[in-house]
Amino acid sequence: MRSSLDHFDAAVEHGGSVLSAEGSVVLSMVKEATQSGYAATFYVTKSQFDAIVNWYWTPERRKSLKVEPVSIESGRESNPS
Repeated sequence: MRSSLDHFDAAVEHGGSVLSAEGSVVLSMVKEATQSGYAATFYVTKSQFDAIVNWYWTPERRKSLKVEPVSIESGRESNPS
């Protein structure tokens, strides 16, 4: 059990922090950091990432920034493997 927690200790020792919370709390923290301009890095689950992307990239924001969504398929066409 101890070795599984070592990476958290290392992050905290280097000036970081580790937080565990339910998804809605994490989303609220990301919203607060984004809206206030705070510098922060969040390591989130795929479902939390999807919720953040859906909250942030509204149709209005995409339009005002002139950003268009790109599908995975179109990305593969321009960069074949």
